[in-house]
Amino acid sequence: MNKRILTMAGLILAGAFAAGCQNDNSFEQAGETMDESMNDMSNATEDAAEDVTNQNY
Repeated sequence: MNKRILTMAGLILAGAFAAGCQNDNSFEQAGETMDESMNDMSNATEDAAEDVTNQNY
């Protein structure tokens, strides 16, 4: 009986988790926006460093 209840609870939790992963919520969108912004800043910094390096030679 306990094993059956635990199995059903696990399946319900797994289904809820899978359903939640498919929806883009505002926190996920905000995280993606922040990630893209950080990548853009990193690329701009790298480009500026390359420009400075190329000017010194």
